[in-house]
Amino acid sequence: MNYLNLFQYIISTPIYPHYYCASVQEIPFQKLKSIGVKCLLFDRDNTLTRHLETKTVYEDLLSKLKKDFDQVLLVSNSKINEPTQLGLSVARTTTKKPFNFQEIYKNHIDSNTKSHEICVIGDRLFTDMVLAHKNGLIGILVKPIDVSNEDSSIRAMRAIENFMMRKNQLQKHPYHGFLNF
Repeated sequence: MNYLNLFQYIISTPIYPHYYCASVQEIPFQKLKSIGVKCLLFDRDNTLTRHLETKTVYEDLLSKLKKDFDQVLLVSNSKINEPTQLGLSVARTTTKKPFNFQEIYKNHIDSNTKSHEICVIGDRLFTDMVLAHKNGLIGILVKPIDVSNEDSSIRAMRAIENFMMRKNQLQKHPYHGFLNF
């Protein structure tokens, strides 16, 4: 899939997060739990780890979340998906975000879980937030951990995303019937 197709795909989709946090640690997970969220879908690169690295500073938090939520899954477009390093199940798919939700849902998420009970947590508008909006999920955007070693195509997309966020920084978060932070 090329970038032109991606832009065509998202043109009719809200891409702004329902909620924005400076880091994963600042996400109000208890609030998510209280509104009925059962499943957390985490991006890996620059959300839980530095780009293409396998260690995270969030080990204790992830252990707690696995106890508090029915499912905590890793959904990444990264070349490296090592579940043993992060202690999370990896939702492997044949397609990349934001196009892979049906495959994720069919193969990795409990069939009794409704879309409004799923939260996507990531650092990218065009992948993570589009995945959330296209499928009726809650989308939480976090500030990337470290963008210094990202490749040029990711940097180019991130520049566009950053421009869009700055341009619309006063825009109210999109409506989600189950989310009221």
